[in-house]
Amino acid sequence: MQSITEIIYSHLAYRLRGETDQDITKNFAQDVVVLSSLGRFYGHEGVKESAGILSEQTAGGSFSYRQTLIEDQYAFLEWTASAPQGKICDGADSFVVKDGLIVLQTIHYSHTPAT
Repeated sequence: MQSITEIIYSHLAYRLRGETDQDITKNFAQDVVVLSSLGRFYGHEGVKESAGILSEQTAGGSFSYRQTLIEDQYAFLEWTASAPQGKICDGADSFVVKDGLIVLQTIHYSHTPAT
């Protein structure tokens, strides 16, 4: 079984490569819950829907991870993104990992459209 550090960095690597389906299959539990400023999302389809919203807002852009904290079965990411459509300066995700899979993710960010 992978460590939480391996799972989180695997998640980030897949997302940076745009391989959302592979990320979901490998790193997320079937019954994962995603709580975000955009609402509640459930299961693999919910992760895909949540990721799709962010992808639309950051297509063609880049991400920067400012801080990654891991403790026991918990992880926290602080991130930013910049894209032609706008920017995100306050991204924050948290994770709970059990039995080698992400079972809970929280996501907060504010998208500022380009002017």
